[in-house]
Amino acid sequence: MEDARRRDQDRAGAPRGARQRGHRRQPRGANFLLAWWNAAELGGFDPTEMWLLDDLAVRDLLLVASFIGRNNVYPDALIGREAVQDLIVRWHGRVVAD
Repeated sequence: MEDARRRDQDRAGAPRGARQRGHRRQPRGANFLLAWWNAAELGGFDPTEMWLLDDLAVRDLLLVASFIGRNNVYPDALIGREAVQDLIVRWHGRVVAD
């Protein structure tokens, strides 16, 4: 999804800074989702990482955090187990047991 957004920004002639902000968001979002999946094995989410996000990304992260607080589900219920495993491999280079 991020690749499609980046392509759209490139086509629209978005300033380079806008593309870089999108790239900086990726590891923060991945850290958040993976901490939700298995913080003990994949590390926790550092709330100060939100300082590096734009207002829209912070709002989205807080919306997901609110969802997590009200629902007893893990991210695979929303994005699928395969997508979670792909994130783990992409950001940690290995597969981790649940």
